[in-house]
Amino acid sequence: MKEFLEKLLTIIGYNDDKDAFISDFIAVCAQKTLFDYLNTLSEEEGKLVTQEMLLANDEYAKLFQKNLTEQLESYLEEMMPILSDEQLESVDALVKTFASQDASASSSA
Repeated sequence: MKEFLEKLLTIIGYNDDKDAFISDFIAVCAQKTLFDYLNTLSEEEGKLVTQEMLLANDEYAKLFQKNLTEQLESYLEEMMPILSDEQLESVDALVKTFASQDASASSSA
């Protein structure tokens, strides 16, 4: 995902610190995922969960991917109106490339 975000920021002409943006973006997704995951647990289960347990949990990983995708879609929707036609074509190609890589990875898993 970091490579995707780096390419996306380059395409849209993001001139600030890309690494900081990517770290913040992923951190927001992780926080939202943690919140969503904890809300799926009973109060008792929530008290027993630790960060290490979450990272090994398949459900958490699925929620993280879902939240990451939702945050990325939201960001792209906000950016679309201000991108040039060339940038839009590049973003579209980038999304298709990564979508096909994700599909390949999912089918081989």
